[in-house]
This record gives sequence, C-alpha cells and structure tokens, in this order.
Amino acid sequence: MTVNTILYFIEELFRILSQIGWLFVLVLGYLFARWQFKFQSAHERRLEVIEEAYSKLKLVSISFRSLTSPLQEAIDFDEEEKKKEKDLVEKVNDTLVYLDTKRLFFSNEEQKNIDAITNKFFQTWNNYRYKKDIKDDRFMIKERSRLYKEVWESASKEIPGLISSLETVFKKALRLK
Repeated sequence: MTVNTILYFIEELFRILSQIGWLFVLVLGYLFARWQFKFQSAHERRLEVIEEAYSKLKLVSISFRSLTSPLQEAIDFDEEEKKKEKDLVEKVNDTLVYLDTKRLFFSNEEQKNIDAITNKFFQTWNNYRYKKDIKDDRFMIKERSRLYKEVWESASKEIPGLISSLETVFKKALRLK
C-alpha cells in the first residue's frame, strides 16, 4: 500500500463519518423538534383544562351562593329554590366528572386544592340539606340558625377563598404571577 492509497482511505473514511455525523445531527434535530411539539401541545392542552376547570368551579360557587343567599330564607321560594338546586346539582356533577377525567393535567398541589374545594362543598351541601330537613321542626330553631350561618359563611367566604387559592396556584403554574 502506498501513501496515496492510505490517504485516499483516510479521506473516504472522514467523508463517510462526516455524512453519518450530519445524518445523526439531522435525526437528533428531528427527534428534538418532535418532542418539543408534543410538549408544547401537551402544555397548551393543560392550559385549556386549567381554564375550563377554573370556570366550572367558579360557576358552581356562584350558583351555590345564589342558592344559599339570605334572601332564600326571607321568603318561601320553594319552586325557585328547587330550580336552583337542580341547576346546582347538574353543574356540580358536570364539574366533578370533568375534574376527575382531567386529573392527569393537574399537579399534586393543584389537585390538593381541588380536593379541598370539593370536600368543603360537600360538607356545606350536607349542612344545607340537613338545614332543609329540619326546616319545619320547631325544636330545632337554634340548630337551623347555626346551620344557616355556617352554610352561608362557607358558600360566601370559605369556598370562594379556596377557589381564590387555587387561582393563585394556577397562575403560578401558568407563569402569570
């Protein structure tokens, strides 16, 4: 073998290696772009889920406040109250199904906040229902008054406060605050 032949083989080897290197860079670039696209799509989907979850929770809170407002106690609004209850139950069921099926999109911190809201809502709803059950029992006036105050405090302050805390967590996750 002559020096020219050895140089020729070395040049060919470098040419092949450089082509493989470029091919490697192209494949790596393609894989990175594909991963980035999937990540960005998942992030955009997460934004949509957070927005929808927040909206649904706010609507449930507003409906619950409307149902438990002091005006409901002042006058007997049985038909209107039944309609509000039905509307609230539909919203709650829709919201709970949504939150449960989209659980994958929430961080642990977000999920803890959502669980706190739903637990507080159910506790308040149970008190509301019990207050209605003892409505005509004249021996339970003090208990009914206590429950009324407790339900109103929860619906007007505690649940909105928990939703506000979740809003802060969502904003942090979305890098809005």
